[in-house]
Amino acid sequence: MKNVKSLLSVAVCVLVFATSCINEVTPDTLSGTYQGTMDVEINLPAFPTDDWKLPNYQATVVKVDASHVDVIIDLNLSKYIDAALIGQDLDYGTITARCLVASVEAGEAVLSGSAQVAGQSVPVYGEYDDRVLDVSIALGLLSVEF
Repeated sequence: MKNVKSLLSVAVCVLVFATSCINEVTPDTLSGTYQGTMDVEINLPAFPTDDWKLPNYQATVVKVDASHVDVIIDLNLSKYIDAALIGQDLDYGTITARCLVASVEAGEAVLSGSAQVAGQSVPVYGEYDDRVLDVSIALGLLSVEF
């Protein structure tokens, strides 16, 4: 009976370990193209406007190595928002953010990194949950979320 209990204990441990590994988020898991809406917010207290919601945006995620991805997003916001509203050029071009991927629990991960935007390094943060990617970028007077 002891042998059966021991064997059963080992089987349960192996099963728990195997299923937890299957749901781990890795750069391979994240790689792909994501469609969504870009939310743009002006960070000026006296600016009387709602956020802009730009539909049909996409982000591409490419595996770099075992723990990093590149998140690629077109940030030419001048196609949608008049630059004169905030007094700065809104064509940031296509940016590539190198991000560290940290799996937090089954099917979920956080991303953190930076990108060169208009000659400056800006922080990029993200969350991944069940094939949904959210990315936040601070661009001086603007905040962008995909």
